[in-house]
Amino acid sequence: MRIMKILMSSLLLFFTVQASASDAFAEASGAACIKMKACALEEIRNDSSMPPETKAMMTKMLDGMCAQMQSAFNNGLTDHKLYEPAVACMNSMAKLSCAQIKNGAETAECGEFGKVSQPN
Repeated sequence: MRIMKILMSSLLLFFTVQASASDAFAEASGAACIKMKACALEEIRNDSSMPPETKAMMTKMLDGMCAQMQSAFNNGLTDHKLYEPAVACMNSMAKLSCAQIKNGAETAECGEFGKVSQPN
C-alpha cells in the first residue's frame, strides 16, 4: 500500500532524528508532520479501493501522530552539530508537495542532515 510507505518513511525519519523539543525544531518537525499527515489523509480519501473500515482505522491512527512524534523528541540533543541540519531538513520537508513526498523525494537539506548524522 502506498499509504503505508508514506507513513513508515515519515515515522522512520522522525524517530531517527532524536533532537530536543526546542522551539525551532518543534516548529519545523511539527510543520513537516502536519504536511505528511495531510498528504496521507488525502491519499486515504482518494483511494477508492480501500475499504471504509480500513480508511477509518488509518484516519484514527493518524489523528494523534504528530503529538506522539513530538513527545519522542524530549531526549535532548545528542550531538549539537545535528541541531541546525535537523531543523533545516524538517523545514524543507514541510515545503514538499504531496506528490514529492509520495515519490520519496529527498531534499538537499535532508541529504546534508544524513551526511552529518553518520558516525565517523
